[in-house]
Amino acid sequence: MPWALALVVSSVLLAAGAVVTVQQPSGEQVKAAAAAQQAIMESREALEKLKKLTRELDDLDTKVSAAVSAIEAASNDAERAAAVARLEQLRREQTELKQRAAYSYVIAEGVRATHGCMDASTTGCL
Repeated sequence: MPWALALVVSSVLLAAGAVVTVQQPSGEQVKAAAAAQQAIMESREALEKLKKLTRELDDLDTKVSAAVSAIEAASNDAERAAAVARLEQLRREQTELKQRAAYSYVIAEGVRATHGCMDASTTGCL
């Protein structure tokens, strides 16, 4: 019978002359809260992209090491030229991934800074 308890509490408050008010958030507060939620979502998305790109960079590092080993192990000029071409291609991919990772990092940090989330202990921040 929780409703009975609520009825008793309401009766006591009314008898004591207490006034209970509920403050509704203003339109600006609602907009600010929505913007903060959007910023948190964007920051999380950017961080997820950054994690994915970091994993891809780790995989590329392994491939680059294998390509260097292939150059060293090449037994003739044709094998060496193919291995060098592969290494150059991997390094271009690596450079592109590093640029994308840097961009994702800047986006994530920019969103955090814009919304006062420089300290991860701030409520609602990552």
